[in-house]
Amino acid sequence: MLLIGIDLSTTGVDIELDHAMDVALRVEELSGRVLFSHLWPVELPIDRYAEQLKAHGIVLASGSVEENHARIASVLDDVARRITEFVKRGGYIVGHNVVFDVGLFSLELKRYGLPLMPERVAPLVTHLIDTMPGKPGMETLESLCTKYKISPTGPLHRSDVDAKAAVDLAREMMRLGLPLTTWQLPGCRPIEPLPRPAHLPLS
Repeated sequence: MLLIGIDLSTTGVDIELDHAMDVALRVEELSGRVLFSHLWPVELPIDRYAEQLKAHGIVLASGSVEENHARIASVLDDVARRITEFVKRGGYIVGHNVVFDVGLFSLELKRYGLPLMPERVAPLVTHLIDTMPGKPGMETLESLCTKYKISPTGPLHRSDVDAKAAVDLAREMMRLGLPLTTWQLPGCRPIEPLPRPAHLPLS
């Protein structure tokens, strides 16, 4: 089983209107062995997001949206190809409020005329693991990291740090046999909670 951590920095929380500013993936085996880790800046060419992009260390792209269309589409397609590769190897997509991240990413693919995730992985079912128990906002990533003694690799709310923290958190919660909210595409339907793998001993 592989854990595919995903996190997006976004221009806001409206899936229909907002955009991804960057996308991070962190892929690990349950043993903790890292298979892949990368952060893609999207570099939106939209002036009204300049301050948000700067806060995340992302350069505002020059030129119009049309001029940057092919470049941004290439970035999004590369992310989707990587996710597809690891899903086909038995990976579960993991994130804190993962349905939002995957939902916005899926809309970005659609906006740029790219194949959506269900089309890419068919006939496999894409499973999503959410490290946020209960209703959105009930427990923050920070509070859960503190509760389960997860040490982030840097300041939280940076995509690469959050993706890694979500993977570590999911692994620890599975080790402890705690319920994880699990979904599947398309439509993000809820499915049964994951059991604790037999080879993740409590120690």
